Amino acid sequence: MAEPGLIVHMPDVIAPDTLAQWGNELSALIDRPLAEPKISAGVEASDVRRVTVQLRDRIQRNRTGRQRVLVWVSTTAQGDPAGTQTVTVVDGYTLATIASNQAYELLTDAAGKVTLDIEVTGAGTRYVHALTHDRAVSAAFEWSA
Repeated sequence: MAEPGLIVHMPDVIAPDTLAQWGNELSALIDRPLAEPKISAGVEASDVRRVTVQLRDRIQRNRTGRQRVLVWVSTTAQGDPAGTQTVTVVDGYTLATIASNQAYELLTDAAGKVTLDIEVTGAGTRYVHALTHDRAVSAAFEWSA
């Protein structure tokens, strides 16, 4: 199967095994979502973590251009929007606030990302979820006391 970031090339030799492998690699790339969010966060400073949601393409390259993404913060891995955190949109544009400090419909910046500052007072875990093109991902981040 093709590794993320690799491009599948048509084989020079059309032997049955080679062609079958090429077909499997191509199929794996086609089955990948058109765009999928990647969530990362910086270190905590004064109760704030800067969280970035970057859209990636099928071969895990940053996908540029403005796109809609739904982002929500919860206190459980598969949870609904929840928690008493403060959320500030730093990069990207807010299309709609669904639940203040918990859930937003956002438009990425020209680089295909949104950046949020999330402030949590005291120790706790927050799960940041992102949904675009029917592909949802989440990531857990810890805050210390």
